[in-house]
Amino acid sequence: MNERIITFSAHALVLSDKTLHPQPAKMHIPDWYKAVPNPQYPSLQRTIKACKPFLDSLTAGYIIKNTVDQKINFNVPDPDGKLNTWVEISKDLESMGDFIKTVVNFNKGDEYHDISQIGTGCPYAQKNKGFGIYKILNAWTVHVPKDYAVLYMPLLNRPEDRFEILSGIVDGPNPLPTNFPCYFKKQGTWVLEKGEPIAAVFPFKKENWKMKVSEKTEFDHTLTSFRYASKLRKWYEDKLWKKIKWS
Repeated sequence: MNERIITFSAHALVLSDKTLHPQPAKMHIPDWYKAVPNPQYPSLQRTIKACKPFLDSLTAGYIIKNTVDQKINFNVPDPDGKLNTWVEISKDLESMGDFIKTVVNFNKGDEYHDISQIGTGCPYAQKNKGFGIYKILNAWTVHVPKDYAVLYMPLLNRPEDRFEILSGIVDGPNPLPTNFPCYFKKQGTWVLEKGEPIAAVFPFKKENWKMKVSEKTEFDHTLTSFRYASKLRKWYEDKLWKKIKWS
């Protein structure tokens, strides 16, 4: 088997806390999905458990977690009574100094992308009520081989109604951690807790592709439909699906 290795590295302070370690996405299957019955005959009992593409979306890749508690104040009155957005961290953590901040790589609440960098017409700026785009700093450097890259994006099929990071692709080997600009969704005051999943990580090989458009004949469509419909279960799983191990 042709296996590739993706390595997550961080300072010893972060590494010592196993609750912060990245994990395969399969370790974070949503409880609601687990509760759905697993049908014996998918063609007769159509539940989401019969959909391998959806299952693959839940088990693919890796998950990076938030490093420190962050109190989010989004579009709420500040001490002067003006609607504002700001982020706070523990005063004790803040007092530990720039060295701790640098090696752990967390936002003290003062690192934003000015709205002028994306323009007021950007939908993310509008969703963020025109406030600066906050950066969730990431303690982990992700190492992949040359000619590979890493796609960072929100967790697949795990709805998050409080915030959302902006997706990005970073070529490897990259020796620096990738931080996550995000926009807030939940107005008011709430806490993004230490250890909460914040981003999905997908390594892939960078290759050139060329697009082609072609006609699918009526016979091809009918043949495919017949082959699928004539099986009570596992047509896609038996004929097309290839299970990939993420560990």
